[in-house]
Amino acid sequence: MLSQDFDLDGKIQVPLGFNLTILYLLRAYVFWAISLTYSEDRSFILSLFYPDHSLFVITLLIGLPAMVTFFFFSMKKQVSKGWYQAVWKQLRVFLLIAFLLDLLLQLMSIINRAIYIHPMQVVQFISGVYLCWYWWKSKRIKRFFTHWLEQ
Repeated sequence: MLSQDFDLDGKIQVPLGFNLTILYLLRAYVFWAISLTYSEDRSFILSLFYPDHSLFVITLLIGLPAMVTFFFFSMKKQVSKGWYQAVWKQLRVFLLIAFLLDLLLQLMSIINRAIYIHPMQVVQFISGVYLCWYWWKSKRIKRFFTHWLEQ
């Protein structure tokens, strides 16, 4: 562990990349919640980011590993239990698989609708590629997942 991995109280600091990754994979849930607040046409906001309804539903399903990770992250008091440790150790790999599936889905969507691409789709894809690369290469994320159980 490095000193930059700890906060002033000596606890493991959550990397910004972890939060961004979880938010990125949960973006369909975020857009869905935002669209519920728009009373005139709830499907309008979703159509900006997901031109096809099935793409939205698949993205919700791909976001489930991030939802499970967020759920486990919030259950810090259960860290001493064996089932928690077994699942936590596998979540990093499941999130990487979810990332790759999400990027593949986005790439297929961009290729199939090459003429009608919304600029947000390209921004989402580029940010997804960067976050996936960061998730794969970051030593800080690896240390975080390894040492989170030790607190």
